[in-house]
Amino acid sequence: MEKEIRIAAFLEIQLTSFESRYVIILQEKSSPRTIEIIIDGYLAQIIFYSTQEIKGPRPLSHDLAINILEHLGAKIEKVVITDCKEDVFYALIYLRKDDKKIMTIDARPSDAIALAVKSKCPIFAEEKLLKAKILRPEESGDLINKPPASSWQM
Repeated sequence: MEKEIRIAAFLEIQLTSFESRYVIILQEKSSPRTIEIIIDGYLAQIIFYSTQEIKGPRPLSHDLAINILEHLGAKIEKVVITDCKEDVFYALIYLRKDDKKIMTIDARPSDAIALAVKSKCPIFAEEKLLKAKILRPEESGDLINKPPASSWQM
């Protein structure tokens, strides 16, 4: 069963003095259960700035994808994080063409989430992926009010 989720926080994991990874924490809208997905810095930046409705001077890859879909008469209905196998998450993007046919596209969750945020469509996760977790105060509520890395610029 699918449960609607929201972006709760971004966390930075410093691997070395030169390398970081980012965790996006997705929380079920009706409970404290979460999913934590490791994403790269580029997508963390895109997702974060999209949630803040900050736009760059030129369209980025995800903007381009949405523009192409719109010109083809399709729109993103929803995104669903469907599975996790061997620590790899899977997602589907549900597209509607001309208000009729729904089709699904396999995607990395990070790309699917970026497209969902940019197109303002809901994000869901299969219930089996949600786990009980109490978010720390700095993770709860709305998004952390700073980008995942202070040096990022668009």
